[in-house]
Amino acid sequence: MRYKRAVEKLRILAETCERAKIFWFDTEPFLKAVYAFGEVLDGADSLDAIQVAVAINLPPEDVPWECNPEGTDWLANELRLSKGGFMYFWPLPGERTVGSGRRVSRPG
Repeated sequence: MRYKRAVEKLRILAETCERAKIFWFDTEPFLKAVYAFGEVLDGADSLDAIQVAVAINLPPEDVPWECNPEGTDWLANELRLSKGGFMYFWPLPGERTVGSGRRVSRPG
């Protein structure tokens, strides 16, 4: 994927995240944040996928690394992550690293 297209997909994702704030879990929004990381932050012009970490309002024991926590398929669909072009992860609440210790950065 070209870098320009990746940035456009991130813009669309950001807009979709704003709309997803209407979904609540208990007394807080279910979607906490989405962070881009990896090659897209380096400006690489040929990307296999945009890597994002999706922070959600679930207890850590319900969010196994590199697995879809039970009941989150709807959110991946709502955010259009499952449509292609994204590699997404569900980090533990408060976790600041992804994969092999790479720091997660907020989109600029």
